[in-house]
Amino acid sequence: MAQTDPALNGVKNPLRLTWVGLWAEVLTHAFWPLWTVCLLALTALGFGALNVLPLEMAWFSLLVFATAIAFGIWYGARHFYWPVQAQAVARLDATLHGQPLAALQDA
Repeated sequence: MAQTDPALNGVKNPLRLTWVGLWAEVLTHAFWPLWTVCLLALTALGFGALNVLPLEMAWFSLLVFATAIAFGIWYGARHFYWPVQAQAVARLDATLHGQPLAALQDA
């Protein structure tokens, strides 16, 4: 995150934490189908689905999960965007009374 505005030097750490939170939010929202499919696959493996299923059904399940993972990656790549510093400043400023960061940046 490039710090360009000297008026924001006093809030560097809260701004950095807000930016990291934005990254986590964007990744979670973009790749939620992938997380869901991976957790479903781990749940099926944890409950021993491979021990119960016939071999052909196990291979078919593997194919279904691989297709769903590919879809999750595609969906995430289509919905992912890079958060910028202006978004972090706006998010942090919205939590503060009187929006002091916007006032500091006024010319």
